[in-house]
Amino acid sequence: MNKSFAFSGAAFSILVLLLTLLANLSKITALVAISQLAPLITVMLLLIVLPGRKEALKLLGITKIGGLKWYAAALLSIVPITVGFLGAWAFGIVDLPSAEFLAKGAAHFTVPQYVGYITRNSWAPVMLIMMFIFSFGEEIGWRGYLQPRLTQAFGIKKSILITAAVWTCFHYPFI
Repeated sequence: MNKSFAFSGAAFSILVLLLTLLANLSKITALVAISQLAPLITVMLLLIVLPGRKEALKLLGITKIGGLKWYAAALLSIVPITVGFLGAWAFGIVDLPSAEFLAKGAAHFTVPQYVGYITRNSWAPVMLIMMFIFSFGEEIGWRGYLQPRLTQAFGIKKSILITAAVWTCFHYPFI
């Protein structure tokens, strides 16, 4: 086990979770939204504080561009997300607003109109740019910083489980 990789992985995990917790406790909407970038912010802080910046940047994997098949695989990730949401909706785990709720609110939508509205806005350029920025910020943290360090320290199986646990704790407040 490489103790320096274990230490930097632990430091990253604790700092990301602490930043996210503080942002969520503040109940300031903008700060909660920006906390999605906590993994990227943490990586930048650790690159400033911890020694070995050049090696750390190489481990991030941002110095090379992946092949086209990886971009296709990333786009295909939309399929299980959509199937998962539809399944959760079908089993009543998540719910779209009822027509009664929408009629009482400021917006007077039917459920199909509401679904159309949300779908259109999800594809709005500003929304797509924000999703890209937040996704990039997270992936630099999870796959670029934490995963390689934990793999060096604990091996692939344990590193996947630890990364998944930290990722889950990070996303829990947003759910």
